Amino acid sequence: MYAGGPNLQSSQHADQAVECVDCHMGAVGQRMTATIPGKAAAYDVSFHGMSIAYAGSVPATVPDARGSCEVCHTDLRIMSNGTTPPHKTAAELLDYVRKIQDWTKTAVMKMQARAGTNKSTDPKTILQLNNAQANLNAILMDGSMGVHNSRVSQNNVVSPQGGIEACLRIANIWVELACRQPGASCTGDIFNPVDAQVAEPNPAVCLTPGN
Repeated sequence: MYAGGPNLQSSQHADQAVECVDCHMGAVGQRMTATIPGKAAAYDVSFHGMSIAYAGSVPATVPDARGSCEVCHTDLRIMSNGTTPPHKTAAELLDYVRKIQDWTKTAVMKMQARAGTNKSTDPKTILQLNNAQANLNAILMDGSMGVHNSRVSQNNVVSPQGGIEACLRIANIWVELACRQPGASCTGDIFNPVDAQVAEPNPAVCLTPGN
């Protein structure tokens, strides 16, 4: 989901050679005294919770702490490929994350809601719906709710890419194929209209060989 692979675009952070620990164990705190003699205390204490620490979510009882994203976007750390991250305030970073996650949650819930109205009990329909949920589960299991592989345009439009785009696309195809089965009678909003001649996805689940 993060690093990409054959026929799958990688994350924009992976493209900048950002490793998992850079975000999940970022230097979000600083020591009471200088780490190096003669120099002021610096942000060099890593977070060990593995989840991302966002600015504003750090307990008020923890002084001089910041969010994981600020490690690069506030310090403007030069990446290994020579580029510099765009400067973002803590509020802008949190807004960016929430936009992506809210969009992704809405997309997942829309497909699940439509699939839930399917009245067909045919074994083929059940298999198709199970395949749809398996693709949605890949997104849910990732844990980032789209942040690993989505971008937000200047017009605040969320664009899923790479692994999450594949999972959403394949899940949507399975839902709509199931809704075409006799007696399905699906209702609710369609996440994305599917061409009448679309074939069954192969492989059936995203992030497996062949996608």
